[in-house]
Amino acid sequence: MKQAVLITAYCQLAFLKEIVGFFDDQFDFYIHIDKKTKKEDLSYLDLPNVKVYSRYRVQWGSEKHLRAIVFLMKEAHKCGGYSYYHLITGSDYPIKSLTNFKSFFSSTNKNNYIEWYDLPRPTWVMEGGLERVKYYWIGNTWFDIRGKVGKFVYKLLMIQRKLGVKRKFVKMFPKLYGGGGYWSLTDEAVSYLVRTINNNKLLGYMRHTHCAEEVFLHTLLLNAEQKFPVVNNSIRYSKWEENARSPKVLDESDFKEVMCSGCFFARKIDPVNSKKLLVLVNKY
Repeated sequence: MKQAVLITAYCQLAFLKEIVGFFDDQFDFYIHIDKKTKKEDLSYLDLPNVKVYSRYRVQWGSEKHLRAIVFLMKEAHKCGGYSYYHLITGSDYPIKSLTNFKSFFSSTNKNNYIEWYDLPRPTWVMEGGLERVKYYWIGNTWFDIRGKVGKFVYKLLMIQRKLGVKRKFVKMFPKLYGGGGYWSLTDEAVSYLVRTINNNKLLGYMRHTHCAEEVFLHTLLLNAEQKFPVVNNSIRYSKWEENARSPKVLDESDFKEVMCSGCFFARKIDPVNSKKLLVLVNKY
């Protein structure tokens, strides 16, 4: 059966050609490019198995990234017939051979691969991650809160804490879960998520939340009455340095660790700074 690769991208779009070029015609691609991104010539993606969209302006941390992900899920699901759906970024790159990739995600593999933790998670700031969906993050839909606007947003959060605000989404589930925002899910799991989101209008509750893609789908999937086999592993390699807001850009010094990780994708890959690493990975 065919597989779908969902990609959210916002920069260095030429690298998408490398990602798409790794796979064969047994894979279809659904790519969302941030509406803020400067328009480029994407004629190299004019392929029968590639669909490109630019629907949302995605500010860092806003729910628009989750909306872009759910949109890609729905578009791919409408086509149907995919055994797996793989969500990656435009800075990810496969680190297993295509033969190994197909063999692992064969028709006999029914597992879903997603990293998850019970919330609150001690290592996540702001009430162990609960504040991401517990309060209204007014402003982050339109502005990057890592700048001056962030002071205003955080002041509003402090007021909500004092008032004891607790949004509806938090009260709807016996348990909240969170984890990495990228995953490989089966058709059964994606069908359930799409159906649940549509029937219950749940996506609307994510407006004015923070990094909701790291909470929303995890919570829906792990609270489902229909139990899916879930492996607590995203099978994606990334390297986080202390207090960093995003993973380290990988280079040739990370080659051994990357290849011994047992993962199927590595992130972050930069076509310039990771050039030597890419040569080694492709050769290996």
